[in-house]
Amino acid sequence: VSSARVALITEKAEVSFDPALLTSKHIADSITELGYVSRHLNTIFPGNGGSFIELSIYVPDVIIDLNACDLIQSTVKELNGVVEVNVMASDGIVEVRLIGKEGTAGPRDVLSKIENCGFNASVIKSAGDFDRIIVSQNCETEGWKSLFLFSFWATFPMMVLHTFRSHLGSWLEGGVACDGKVTVLVGLSFVLSSFVQIRVGKRFYKNAWKGLKNGNMGMDLLVAVGTSSSYIYSCVAMLVGCSIDAFEPHIFFDAGAMLLTFVSLGKWLESIAK
Repeated sequence: VSSARVALITEKAEVSFDPALLTSKHIADSITELGYVSRHLNTIFPGNGGSFIELSIYVPDVIIDLNACDLIQSTVKELNGVVEVNVMASDGIVEVRLIGKEGTAGPRDVLSKIENCGFNASVIKSAGDFDRIIVSQNCETEGWKSLFLFSFWATFPMMVLHTFRSHLGSWLEGGVACDGKVTVLVGLSFVLSSFVQIRVGKRFYKNAWKGLKNGNMGMDLLVAVGTSSSYIYSCVAMLVGCSIDAFEPHIFFDAGAMLLTFVSLGKWLESIAK
């Protein structure tokens, strides 16, 4: 690989590589292993004239300001690599064709150029890619929504029981195992937090492991280590309490489950915002 350029606003990466040593599928798989799901779109080989990037940008100001059309057109054309600029004032859309070669302007440069003129602008993805990306984003959103709701309905009872246990009667302190050392409250917390840790935590564990293999210690690793620590400690404390009469365990099953619930909520809201 000689170079790589990522365009965040179009969610694409352009990679220059030697096809004799590497395949495009291997590059896409390597990115996926980092924890970012990707797929190969197309490969442009030397000698076929290169490729063009068709960029559609929504600029609402051009609908009401005709002078903006000429300003945007002349300004964007100054960028190296811009082949053509068309402004459709009635729809508020600016269409830009870029060469798409290394060292020339990319989508981010065009967007910045328009914004520097004082106009609000946002990229409209191409129809085919847009539909596929929307489907992928919807699946991601629904996935995080499902994980959040599962985590919430498993964690909420624990929060209620721990908060109001003094008002809910002595039945919560009744023993269910280990000669009464494991109470109803501890037993319920263990079962519910185990479901959350396995079902919701699984996604963080997988991404954390992928990141570790590539030397990347991100938020997924932080969440995995934090929630696992409280869960494993609580399990060990519960088992030690069953074995040693004098030991009074302090259980934190609800802490890890609550953290996973809030992080899942954040991930869900983040996927909606995308």
